[in-house]
Amino acid sequence: MSDKKHNGDKARPVYKKGSAAMSDKQTSPNSPKKKKKKMSRVKIVILIVLAVLAAILIGVGTWAAMVLGSMNVTSISSDNSSLQISDDPIFDAPDDERVINIALFGLDSRDLNSSDDPRSDAIIILSIDRKHDKIKMTSVMRDCNVEMEVNGQVRMDKLAHAYHYGGPELAIATLNRNFNLDIRKFAAVNFDQMAEIIDAVGGVTIDISEAERQNANQAIREQASISGKSATLIEHAGEQKLNGMQAVAYARIRAVGNADFGRVDRQKVVMEQLFKAALNMSVTDYPGFVQKLLPKVTTNITVSEMLTDYLGIFLRSDLQIEQIRIPQDVDLNGSINGNLNVDLEASAQKVRDFIYNDINPEEASGASGSVSTTK
Repeated sequence: MSDKKHNGDKARPVYKKGSAAMSDKQTSPNSPKKKKKKMSRVKIVILIVLAVLAAILIGVGTWAAMVLGSMNVTSISSDNSSLQISDDPIFDAPDDERVINIALFGLDSRDLNSSDDPRSDAIIILSIDRKHDKIKMTSVMRDCNVEMEVNGQVRMDKLAHAYHYGGPELAIATLNRNFNLDIRKFAAVNFDQMAEIIDAVGGVTIDISEAERQNANQAIREQASISGKSATLIEHAGEQKLNGMQAVAYARIRAVGNADFGRVDRQKVVMEQLFKAALNMSVTDYPGFVQKLLPKVTTNITVSEMLTDYLGIFLRSDLQIEQIRIPQDVDLNGSINGNLNVDLEASAQKVRDFIYNDINPEEASGASGSVSTTK
């Protein structure tokens, strides 16, 4: 993308409800251990693509197409106005056409009988960058205080609430509105159903503290009561293999450590271990794994799009996967009632630079936490 086009990006307003330093409960961790680079939340759709790719590579493309058809394909509005996509001509540029953005949502729906849309517990912008031959993931913190339009009224609210107020369409529109993006596609998985996915790979290995063990056991009892399943509690602290319900309970902990930052770290650990377990599976185990996983996905990506538009880049032997977290620490200005005050203008610029210009803000600033891996 040329500098002219880059400088033409529309700036979004800066919304700050306070400039006080971040509270103790919402400060970003500074310890070397927490700043250590590691694989972060590689979301369910990445695992889906890799699993289906494995099936294709062993010569069962027809079977892969059939299994892809078991996804829950839905539709949302596609016009720019509904999705809050700017009319800025930058989105018509050839470079940008080589980038596809997909919103990934991990949904927090503990009451399985509820007909209401759940909150999005995890939010990732997955970018298929065919210009630089990379897969990029931008993890957006759920507690960001952002602007959204609910029932015709513009309001400031927590990003996670957008999915609850208006499903995937409003959640996508809110991301586009605040970060000047052009997202049209999404995939969502109920975070509760992750337990079955984790069980399908044989569990995940987690080093759990005593405080985390006690907190997780409370969540295990709650989820077992809701689902009607038996509760297998975590009996001791330390490194051990957790089953699906135990791992999900661990990933949801907020009361131990640094609030949402701590929960994000735990989700990273669980997803890293899930990713490793999936990659270490025998190819003969993939068919059963994929068949269990795909029916849990809701998306507006069609089978044809999945096979023809998205899988090609995953065939590259030199494929790189990179991730950043938004907002960056420098763009945080404290919190009010659990909502993070974010410099949205600066954050939007960093997101666009990362996705379209291949500029990693964490590497540029010397911050840790970004991940770059080669397939």
